[in-house]
Amino acid sequence: QCSACNDGYELKNGVCEQGSNELLFTYTGSYSETVNANGKQKIYLKSDGKFTSLNTKKVTLFLVGGGGSGSNSSSTDEGGGGGGGFTNETLFTFTTNTAYNVTIGVGGATSGSNGGTTSIGSISAKGGYGASGKTGGNGQGKGGNTWEAGGDGKLFDGTWYAGGGGGGHGDVAGVAAARPGGKGGGGKGGTWGGNGNPGTDEIGGGGGGPGRHGTPGRGGSGTLIILVN
Repeated sequence: QCSACNDGYELKNGVCEQGSNELLFTYTGSYSETVNANGKQKIYLKSDGKFTSLNTKKVTLFLVGGGGSGSNSSSTDEGGGGGGGFTNETLFTFTTNTAYNVTIGVGGATSGSNGGTTSIGSISAKGGYGASGKTGGNGQGKGGNTWEAGGDGKLFDGTWYAGGGGGGHGDVAGVAAARPGGKGGGGKGGTWGGNGNPGTDEIGGGGGGPGRHGTPGRGGSGTLIILVN
């Protein structure tokens, strides 16, 4: 009799039999499940919880930390944009009846605050850094300095993640064009008197920097994606 099976097989009454093409699991947090363009199972973990794999399966893990927030402005200066969460793409094998603690990084909520770390077991991706004054925060997609666009994040399975927030802009009220956030949910920067836009949740986008007299955008929450190989 067997006590464990190779990938693609499941233990049934002590015998390894051809198993499901899908990863079978339970999860105590919030999640969604779909099939990608290549017909592969794709699982999005959206909140903290305990993930338990019920069979053995090789997967690609894609972790995105929370985005950093933009920085406060003043009467004379705009604020920089927050960095998008860092990402971590790695191959992994889930084993039968094994539990893993999962943490999803929150976005930076106040001026210049960093995003939280996303992790599963010992695998992790740090949050993006909050902006500091006129300087954008570091991240997968760098936050824009004032008057600059946010940097693009990372493309995974057809979707962009972790873009940096755009820097605040404000030359003449109502005239200056807002600086965009980077690809991957980076928040748009504000213009004169305008607020920075928040980074996109479950994407890990950085928050946009504000124009003069505005308030910064918060960072977006991160995510953890499990793509069955």
